[in-house]
Amino acid sequence: MIVRRSRLRLSYHGRLRLLLLPYTLGILLLVVAPAILSFGLAFFHYDGLSQPRWAGGVNFILAYTDELFSIGIHLPFGGNPAPVVVAAAVDGDEDNDGVKDSIDQCPNTAAGESVDSIGCALDGDRDGVSDGSDRCPNTVAGAQVDLNGCELDSDGDGVVDRLDDCPGTAAGVQVNIKGCEILDEVVLLGVNFESNSDRVLAGAEAVLDNVVASLKKNPTIKIEIGGHTDSAGSAELNASLSARRAQTVYDYLAANGIAEDRMTVRGYGEANPIADNGTAEGRAENRRVVLRITAR
Repeated sequence: MIVRRSRLRLSYHGRLRLLLLPYTLGILLLVVAPAILSFGLAFFHYDGLSQPRWAGGVNFILAYTDELFSIGIHLPFGGNPAPVVVAAAVDGDEDNDGVKDSIDQCPNTAAGESVDSIGCALDGDRDGVSDGSDRCPNTVAGAQVDLNGCELDSDGDGVVDRLDDCPGTAAGVQVNIKGCEILDEVVLLGVNFESNSDRVLAGAEAVLDNVVASLKKNPTIKIEIGGHTDSAGSAELNASLSARRAQTVYDYLAANGIAEDRMTVRGYGEANPIADNGTAEGRAENRRVVLRITAR
């Protein structure tokens, strides 16, 4: 709705002054864009005053009122403005891992990596190194690993820190599977035999398995397997018994992958005791199998 008021002052022959007071009321309707249909009603009121030149100064007042109704249509020139086109969002796959960007929680995945349903690289052993880069899959849970996904070996002795009983081993030193230096002579504690027999007692297999693993880890080492007894019985019997017990150890190592040319066997009998044969405890210590390194 439009309301308009304006004022117009006119003069006629210098004598008649007109005062125009128009009032306009109108309505604009949008018919078909961009055409606009308008309706209007106008009221005009005129007041006039004339002052004649003759004497006496007669005043003459003229008043006039008119009403006007109008109807029209407005057509703007020029074409319609181009509509604004908003491109629809495209849910792409920026890193080409097969997972849409809208749900990809690991953007910029390296090319060729296998990913899970949320776009993150697979890590089967959960060590923090993706399977595509993990050179040591199936790492034990909780183990510390390097950038290649392999367990840490701080002293570089080939035994990971988690299993190393002797950390800080000097470079180049040969170690057993526990990370400890292999001495020239090692008593196989826990390898015990039945009385007057070459049959090992329960528990010996675990010790011998460690020997197998250590020898495989150090393939250049060669050993002598020496059997020892206490002083009970004849010297001849003890010499034979000690040799048979050493042979039992030899057979176990060979059956588990240690080359026979890396091992020799010797029975020392009751010679070279390391404890007092006068006590039960001493005799038990003297009944032993010893590994002696003959070549590194």
